[in-house]
This record gives sequence, structure tokens and C-alpha cells, in this order.
Amino acid sequence: MSQIKLMVLDDHDVVRAGLLSFLQHLDDVEVLGSFGRAVDLVAGMREQAPELVLLDFSLGKGEMDGLLLIQSIAARFPDCRILVISAFEVPAAKLVLQRAGAHGFINKSASSMEIVKAIRVVAYGYPFWPDTEQGRGEQKELSGSSEVPVESLVEKLSPREREVIRCYLSGMTVSEIAEKFARSVKTISTQKHTAFVKMGIKTDRELFMLRDSI
Repeated sequence: MSQIKLMVLDDHDVVRAGLLSFLQHLDDVEVLGSFGRAVDLVAGMREQAPELVLLDFSLGKGEMDGLLLIQSIAARFPDCRILVISAFEVPAAKLVLQRAGAHGFINKSASSMEIVKAIRVVAYGYPFWPDTEQGRGEQKELSGSSEVPVESLVEKLSPREREVIRCYLSGMTVSEIAEKFARSVKTISTQKHTAFVKMGIKTDRELFMLRDSI
């Protein structure tokens, strides 16, 4: 049986250990490396040739922005498949992740069987983008109340505004975003407010209803 050559990136030691606790015992998966920093992952990919990378795109302070990392991997290692893993139930930036080069998404709270399923599906060349009825319903509700396509609204945002909104959707607080990008809390708050104005929304609930299009 041909093994799936896999590398893992997550900046939380406990999460990596949990993933490795079952991935290393699979007959059809070979874990080539497990990393806590993006730079170490890329270095490892240069030395070996993983078929799939399982990575958390919400990395800690001082790390490369997750989407930029995905874009970099997709450009430099085009034969490698990318599966994003996150602690949030629905990928907040699904369309952006796809456009960046990711091939699938799985929640960290998923069972080991579901994570293995996602790995196999993506490794075999298929997309893996689980959804929920709630997410589809919210998107339908919002799209039905606006005459302007969501994508057009998002395109109005500056790169830094998109960066702030993506991080906020991933669960980070304004203070955490400010610390991550070495900006003031006031600057981050202003960028978030400006993004809201450009998208024509006023509340966090409206923002999260747009999550699959940002």
C-alpha cells in the first residue's frame, strides 16, 4: 500500500502531540515531520517532498500570516496538497483559503477518524470543505438582503483591513491582533471599523454571516 507522505504544522505542542498520537500509527500515512514554526516547515519541505501538509493557518505572534504561508507553499511546492486545520467550526475565510491554494479544511475538534478521512480525501486529489446548515442558512439570509455581491464589498478592503478581519473571524481579539502584527489596539480597531463601513455592516453578527465569502 502506498503511503501518504505528510507534514504537520501547528504552533501548539499539545495539538501536534495529539495529532501525531494517531497519525503515526496509520499504515497508509508516513509523517515526514512535525513543526511548530512556518520557517521550519518550509525548510523541511525543501529537504523532503511531502504529498500533503496539514497546517493551522492561525499561527502565533511573530509568525507569517496563514494565508501568505498557504500562497507561498502553493507557489513553491505546487505538487503538495494543503489541508487547513482550525479550532473553528466553519472555515471563516473559505473562499480566500481556496483562492490562496488550500484544498480542504477540517476542524480541530473533529474525531481522529474524521481528520484521517480529510487527509485521505485531500491526498487523493479531492477537495474537502465541510459545511453546516447554519452556515448556509446565514449566508442565504444575508445575500437575500443585499443587492451588492459580497465579493464586491470585500474587494474594497485594503490588504491590512482584510488581514484584521480574517484574524478577527478566526477568533482573535483586537488586542491579540494588535500584538500579532505589532500595531496599536487603536489602529486595529480603526481598521476593523473602516472595513465594516466599506462592507456596509454594523455588527459582529453581520460579519460572521459573511464569513464564507471573506
